[in-house]
Amino acid sequence: MQETEHYKLKKPAVTDFYNIADQNENADKLEAALDGLETGKEALVKNASEKSAPADADSLAIIDSADSSKTKRLTWSNLKAVLKTWLDSLYATVSHNHAWSAITGKPTAFTPTSHAATHKTGGADALTPADVGAAAASHTHGSLTNDGKIGATADLPIFTGTGGALATKTAAAARTALGVPSVADTTALLTLPPWVRIATYETAGAFTWTAPDLFNGANYDIGGWMCGGGGAGGVALRNSGTTTYYYQAVGGASGRARAFKMTVTPGQVYNLVVGVGGAAAVAATSLYANGNSGGSTSFNGISVDGGEGGKYAYDSSSDFSYKSLPAAIGAQCSVGLTQPLSTSSLYLFNTFLMTMNPFGGVLVPHSLRVRDGSPIYDFWNLGMVGFPNECFDPFACEQRLGAGASALYTVSSSPSGILFPPGLNPTSGLGGGAGSITNGTPAGDATAPGCGGGALCYAASGPIASRNGAGAPGAVYIYARRVAA
Repeated sequence: MQETEHYKLKKPAVTDFYNIADQNENADKLEAALDGLETGKEALVKNASEKSAPADADSLAIIDSADSSKTKRLTWSNLKAVLKTWLDSLYATVSHNHAWSAITGKPTAFTPTSHAATHKTGGADALTPADVGAAAASHTHGSLTNDGKIGATADLPIFTGTGGALATKTAAAARTALGVPSVADTTALLTLPPWVRIATYETAGAFTWTAPDLFNGANYDIGGWMCGGGGAGGVALRNSGTTTYYYQAVGGASGRARAFKMTVTPGQVYNLVVGVGGAAAVAATSLYANGNSGGSTSFNGISVDGGEGGKYAYDSSSDFSYKSLPAAIGAQCSVGLTQPLSTSSLYLFNTFLMTMNPFGGVLVPHSLRVRDGSPIYDFWNLGMVGFPNECFDPFACEQRLGAGASALYTVSSSPSGILFPPGLNPTSGLGGGAGSITNGTPAGDATAPGCGGGALCYAASGPIASRNGAGAPGAVYIYARRVAA
């Protein structure tokens, strides 16, 4: 049987019978040949050399969908012409223009690439301050110059005037505007004590004190000093007689005292009581009496006692007995006494007792005992010492409180008496009451808060008309700091 030249397909002769096996073999050979043809075309294109710049006469194979999908040739020149027509309908040409308003997405401002050379002073297109909304180099802002000056005088403070305009003031005017004291005023202020008294109670009775608002509603510290009422002086009086008798009475003591400090709230009410002074006793006949004691003083539950009233004593010297009389007790005690008194004993009293001034916690010496004209120093603890710490007011930096005067009197053919000094403030002369040894002359009342009254001691040949000295009422002093603590 014959075969084809290229694919070796079976070609039966006229005399041959139809053989199905030959027919299937021919089909397989055709399938293999066609498959190789397709594979070969792909390899032919992939393995062809590349041409980067096609010429107008070059061509491409295309499938013509309008002509039964026939394969046709398309030249490069025709392809460019078709693409240009299509792209021109979609995009603007290279040489096209756009109106500024038609451009979208543009920035609101642009940074110039070059402008200093033309816009600077002396340039071709120099800008003025007005062009850019700036002030001229020589401008001022009210009274403030462009170089930051106001006025021509150095070292002056700046203030705002009418409408907030800036202006200068002298140092004195600035202090006035700010309420600041001058150096002289400040120096004077520094010499003042740090505490100032804001309330004073020197009359006996019950009171209330309301804390004032001193520091814009803030709580603040107060200081307080208070004393009880002073005691009245003692009394020793009788009608004159021929028998030698010795009489003695001591002055009333000052009230006890105390200083304190506490924090108060503005508007809060505090209760206080000022103690009464010991009352005096009026004598119309012979009278022997201890002086009345002073009343207690209190503030917000803090309390101090009043001073003790002065005591009395009398005795005859026929048995040479010696009766001693202790001092009245208080923050400042009175002078205690002893008897009898001889010439030598008078000297001793003058030297050791009468030269003392028992005020403000001054230590008072003990009384002396004298026997047979010879001085014997018997320290019987009669003079007392008082309580100096109580007598000092730390907020006013002052000593306070004095006792009343004590007195001695001898009834004999030649009666005589001795007065001891009261406790007096050496600056004001006020304090304890003076004593009396004269009929018709009352003993002195205390002349300063909390001080004791004077003693009364004598013998009269006629009717007795006198009285002892009364103690003064106590006191409460309230202080506040000059500035908030």
